[in-house]
Amino acid sequence: MGNIKSKDLRIGNLLTSKSWGGYHPVSGIEVFRSHFEVKIGGYIHKISDDAQVDLDTIPLDKSDLIKFGFVKEECFYYKNGVAIEDDFTLEGFGDVELKYVHQLQNLYFALTGEELVMKDELTLK
Repeated sequence: MGNIKSKDLRIGNLLTSKSWGGYHPVSGIEVFRSHFEVKIGGYIHKISDDAQVDLDTIPLDKSDLIKFGFVKEECFYYKNGVAIEDDFTLEGFGDVELKYVHQLQNLYFALTGEELVMKDELTLK
């Protein structure tokens, strides 16, 4: 799992499963000394440095921005005061680069206080 840490995840963040495919929301996170566990779809996934994990982050692409309700402007995507440039940097903050869906969800929540939800629930499997 793309070297993700428990502190990078929140309930509701979307991850993918190598065996299930699709996007799946995190429904629980529990942190232990040697590992952490993520609950998705009723299953608990143990994540540690040496464990093979079925879960993975979702690379962010422009179609995801549209599914989250962002509107394409000239050279950026805009929603509720948040502007993401075409190169997936936060408009006005070129050093804030978004690579994964969960990063966008967390940033949007931090800036607006609102959860970022996909418009098309059918995309969630």
